[in-house]
Amino acid sequence: MFDSSFRKIFDIKDSRLIGIDEDTNCPVIISWGYIDDQQLFTEEYCFLVKPITYEEAIDLSDEILDGYEPDQRVREKYSLEG
Repeated sequence: MFDSSFRKIFDIKDSRLIGIDEDTNCPVIISWGYIDDQQLFTEEYCFLVKPITYEEAIDLSDEILDGYEPDQRVREKYSLEG
């Protein structure tokens, strides 16, 4: 994930760009998994990367965190009041 200045703010570990999806024109990345120290490549680890706005990211976060109440430890760590 990149911000509006293309600074990386998040990534998927052990991933590489493998192409562009022909239906959406969005990037496709692949992430590798390991079983018994052998690298494996499966469709399960392919991701379609859809560019979204900052506002859309906030809306998705709000939806995922709906009803979440941080415990006291989290409140103290991030200086949350209330």
